[in-house]
Amino acid sequence: MSEPIVVGNRLELSQTTAILAVGDVVAILAFVVAGMLQHGGDPANLVELLDTALPFLIGWLPAAFFMGLYAPAVLRNTRETALRTVVAWIVADLIGQGLRATPIFGGGFDVAFLVVSLVVGGLLLVIWRAGIAQRTIL
Repeated sequence: MSEPIVVGNRLELSQTTAILAVGDVVAILAFVVAGMLQHGGDPANLVELLDTALPFLIGWLPAAFFMGLYAPAVLRNTRETALRTVVAWIVADLIGQGLRATPIFGGGFDVAFLVVSLVVGGLLLVIWRAGIAQRTIL
């Protein structure tokens, strides 16, 4: 097997990183689907699903990268993983909320949704990532 490619201390191109990225997307999509179901949306409508999820996914990519969530060392400490994930989600959520308030996505801005998205999306990501970190450490 070849060695993974490491870009600085922020990104490792490896199977582990791919699994983390897919899990992150699933966690964010779970947050969006739950919200859509709660508010009478249709998650089976892929256009509606993507329109709702895309601002948060766009926010997550740079936030996760800059917090080093796809770096080799991120899974070595569960607490560090959780803290980095919280910070990255706050940034990602703010970016997502900002994008939703533009005519491109047209979701508008609502303080209550900001709070709910910070808590629910953050919990899903922290549980997912801390669980993987804990399993990796053991």
